Amino acid sequence: MRERLTSLYKQYAGQTWVRIAAVILLLGLTASVFFGPGGEPVVEVLPAATTVEVASVRELASGSSFSAVGTVTAISEARLETEAGGRVVSVTTEIGARVAAGQVLATLENSAERAALVQAEGSYEAAVAGAKQSDSGVRGASTGLENARNTAKAAVRASLTDVSSVIVKSIDPFFSDPNSFVPGLRIDGNAQVLNAERVAYQKLLPEWQTQINGLTDENLYDQIATAETQVTRTIAFVELFVAQTNNADRNDTLFGVPTNSLTNGLLAESARLNTTLQALKAAKTGLADAEEALARATIGGTSADVSLANAQVKIALGSLQAAQAAYQKTIVRSPISGVVNALYLKAGQYVGSGQPAAIVANNNGLEIATAINQEESANLAIGDEVVIDGTASGTVTAIAGAVDPTTGKIAVKVSVADDSELQNGSTATVLFINENSSTETKIMIPLSSVKMTGSGPVVFKVTDENTLSGRSITLGAISGESVIVEEGIALEDQIVVDARGLKEGQAVTAESN
Repeated sequence: MRERLTSLYKQYAGQTWVRIAAVILLLGLTASVFFGPGGEPVVEVLPAATTVEVASVRELASGSSFSAVGTVTAISEARLETEAGGRVVSVTTEIGARVAAGQVLATLENSAERAALVQAEGSYEAAVAGAKQSDSGVRGASTGLENARNTAKAAVRASLTDVSSVIVKSIDPFFSDPNSFVPGLRIDGNAQVLNAERVAYQKLLPEWQTQINGLTDENLYDQIATAETQVTRTIAFVELFVAQTNNADRNDTLFGVPTNSLTNGLLAESARLNTTLQALKAAKTGLADAEEALARATIGGTSADVSLANAQVKIALGSLQAAQAAYQKTIVRSPISGVVNALYLKAGQYVGSGQPAAIVANNNGLEIATAINQEESANLAIGDEVVIDGTASGTVTAIAGAVDPTTGKIAVKVSVADDSELQNGSTATVLFINENSSTETKIMIPLSSVKMTGSGPVVFKVTDENTLSGRSITLGAISGESVIVEEGIALEDQIVVDARGLKEGQAVTAESN
């Protein structure tokens, strides 16, 4: 029994000491919260408020920007290639040398081309000389035509004179009143026919005189034809009187002269008129020959629309230009003034047509070719200032009017300031600073100012209690590192610049930029 009691005591006593030890440990831990290791009180430290930067929407919008990468190139640059194949005879420049427009940089073997050029020059000069000689022939033919025209005009005028003389001196004596309506034939014969014919001459001669007074180069052929007709008619009229006088009785007289003795005089007048008629025909033939000679000479000269001399000169000129082109292809010239940035030819080497020869550029005038998306281009204008690689300045000089279907972007060119240290051919980053990206109806802020929440995008404002308050906004298109806010804020609103990591109701300390 004694042993049983001793065992129960030890068991109970052990449990009690365990409980006591636990209480002591709990009291120790509790005391350590309020007292330090040295027994001094400990104050609980709460987390400090987050410091945030706030700014007006107008300030954030004015600082919106985007960047693009482009290649630095010379505004004036020529990449030269050989236009012919052959051995390089000479190279007359070097890398870094400054050259003038038209200056020879290198020459290929061109003895054959030079010989062909000399031959073509000789052919052209011969053609020009031949044309001048042909022009001399044209001048002679023109003089001949003028002489033929004068001869024909004289023959026409002489025909009127001859006809009038024959009528007045040789025909009118056979009539009692030749200029009346009934001339009155004085000899035996067909009075009706002869009287009618003489009456016809009363009108014919004045009208013919009027036509001859209007004689010109243009109506010369017509006047010759009229003269031939009138002379032929007069010859026939004279022949009628020849027949009457030749058959007259020996006793018939006219003015005391036997009528038949007048035949020889009439025959002489007929012969005279035939000579006049032949002169007209000869004048007409001479005029036609002179015109044909001038036409032939003109075709051989240079003044005609279709000229043999001109054709020969053009053929020779074409050959000369072809020879010049072939010769020039053997010479590499700089089309612009600038610096030789690259030179790929060496004397003595053989090259083919189309092989790179040199690069000449004006390195003082540089530009950057880049591309931006359509949304970014809406906020860009020619004349806008840009920053290049963070150090150099530039100006937007050109903006494409449409999207390039290959890249899906809009091409932009930026001129580089003359004092920049950029190198032609290098790659550079262009920062486009949009100073006027926001209006009352279109606001653009940095993407970092927007917080995406479960209920949509918000921007944070700082309350009077220094806590964050989210304002819901409606976003538009994203442009680079900025985004358009279509609804929810105004330009004068103060918002948190960087909303990343923040949340609604968070205690903050606000600082203005």
